[in-house]
Amino acid sequence: MRVVCPQCGAPIEALTESRFYRCPYCTSSFIVHEGKGLPEYVILHKRDDRHAWSSLEAWLEARRVTGPVDRDVADFMQFPFWYDSAGASDVALVPALEHSFSQISSVTLPAGDLVYLEEKGDYAEPGVPLARAVSGIGHGSGEPSWSLLYLPLYFLRYQVGGIACTAIVSGADGRVFASESPAPTAVSLSLTHLCMMAGYALLLVAEGLSIHGLLFRTLAFAFTTGCLYFAFLLLLKREASS
Repeated sequence: MRVVCPQCGAPIEALTESRFYRCPYCTSSFIVHEGKGLPEYVILHKRDDRHAWSSLEAWLEARRVTGPVDRDVADFMQFPFWYDSAGASDVALVPALEHSFSQISSVTLPAGDLVYLEEKGDYAEPGVPLARAVSGIGHGSGEPSWSLLYLPLYFLRYQVGGIACTAIVSGADGRVFASESPAPTAVSLSLTHLCMMAGYALLLVAEGLSIHGLLFRTLAFAFTTGCLYFAFLLLLKREASS
């Protein structure tokens, strides 16, 4: 079987569909897949579980989830993706391996240097053939240039308030990919609510300064509070239904 080196373009006689086939001319390694030579890349990363958990907790805090995070499991893997470096397809990254985390399909290309994969190291074989992975993906103008790219990913299992959750954290840039996040536990006030509270406080101050009799001042406070209470309640019900 004759293939072309994806790095230097030299014709090479490949005996089998093999990974880490090394070109005798430019010494680059590549994968022979479906009769084609495809380059293999990796974004290098040293495992750091603490950084992954910190990225997840910062992501949760930004979504007002302030409850304690019970850490269950942190798995790390250089996960294989089919990568269209030409950007001619609708999706640049397609998982080359099936995974139980549904968020794997939403992982995007992080910032980082792509380096040629060396023969050393434990990297998973692509379990999803390229033809099946890209079937149904639309193509724009130009021809896609597919390669195999390994991204450093953390697969985290955790609990918040007794609810089990999962998330993927990119080791390259700390981005979090999750299909859903736990319900917010922190209370935040909108600008409308703050304005209402400030207006209510100013109105009470104005009544206190303008009404001198204790009885009339008390009646004015009670009347204002009663009227505004029902107005605020009506506004909150309208917001809840919208």
